[in-house]
Amino acid sequence: MSDQGTANILSKARPPKYNIPKREIAALKSLNSDESITILPADKGNATVILKTEEYNNKIEELLDPVNYRKLQRDPTQSELRNLIKIIRSSSLSETTQKVILLTEAVPPRLYGLSKIHKANMPLRPIVTESCHSDLPLGETSGLAPPTNSYVKDSTDFVGKIRDLTLEPTDILVSFDVVSLFTNVPLEDSLRGLAHMFQNDIVELFRACLTGSYFQWEGNFYEQLDGVAMGSPLSPVIANYFMERYEGKAIETFELKPTLWLRYVDDTFVIWKHGRNTLNRFLDHLNAQHSSIEFTMEIEQYQRIAFLDVLVVRCGTRLTHKVYRKPTNTDRYLHALSNHHPSQKRGVISTLTEQARRICGPEDLERKLKYLEVTLRSNGYSASETRRAMRPKGTTV
Repeated sequence: MSDQGTANILSKARPPKYNIPKREIAALKSLNSDESITILPADKGNATVILKTEEYNNKIEELLDPVNYRKLQRDPTQSELRNLIKIIRSSSLSETTQKVILLTEAVPPRLYGLSKIHKANMPLRPIVTESCHSDLPLGETSGLAPPTNSYVKDSTDFVGKIRDLTLEPTDILVSFDVVSLFTNVPLEDSLRGLAHMFQNDIVELFRACLTGSYFQWEGNFYEQLDGVAMGSPLSPVIANYFMERYEGKAIETFELKPTLWLRYVDDTFVIWKHGRNTLNRFLDHLNAQHSSIEFTMEIEQYQRIAFLDVLVVRCGTRLTHKVYRKPTNTDRYLHALSNHHPSQKRGVISTLTEQARRICGPEDLERKLKYLEVTLRSNGYSASETRRAMRPKGTTV
């Protein structure tokens, strides 16, 4: 259907009825017009955060430290766009691909922050809107490096990898996490590695995507000095590529080896059999591999530790697992009275249900499903539609 045809249909369609009272609409408009406060979503947990605008701006300014960012004198969008067009046209990409990704205009990406309410002092996670590099087809290079034994695709993959493990009494469950990985990935090191795998012109495309990281904040423009570009679809791929090489070197050069080392981008799940005293030495060794990379360490408490959205629990010599929710999780989901299509609402229920079935062990599944029923009822869903949407796939009435 043409754009005009779509516009005609939309112009004749009746707008949905308001699903919130007028007094709430008035309250929302009043809050939205109050410039002394900033309303933003939390980084996780589907919570809404209200900060004093001055506090929000100060937190953003704290992120823009001169070690990682440089203030620019002018908007670099047009020069970035011209440079990108030049690189694409001189590359070995097919004419068809070039036509798809070539842009004739672009707007400067903008910086905003999401509040990490699960951390002390609620720091902001910096997010940058898409730039003129975002349409480059390099984000599809997930096969950049063959998956190693440590690779974890998602929570389901992780559960499958730990399901049949047998623990020794001396084993310790540990998690090592990288602090602000994306802004600390050494670009030149990564590009040198890519040069052994790709033609020069493709490496230059990588360089354009990864080094052209800038954004606008409060009328000023800033350039990211190192690390991969926030908001680029290529960033997770390069970060994972770098971490595979990093962890391989770190583990190989330490005299004691973990029994198990699994990683999802910058988060790891580790089983350590060499005692508590050697863990700090191993942490120091991890942090000594590169000056820009810093790991933190978390050790199991009460025989349990979280990884991704899985809570791993030690039960004798076995590991059980269930869905993990941070203490700040609100259990707020798409409300039954919202003006979304019914299929989207059913999708919310089925997604939560399937997550429970994929992650929970048999001993916890029934309890989790009952909890989900209560949660969904609090989000406006009836008992009948909840039960209907929660049926296992392939079953009938």
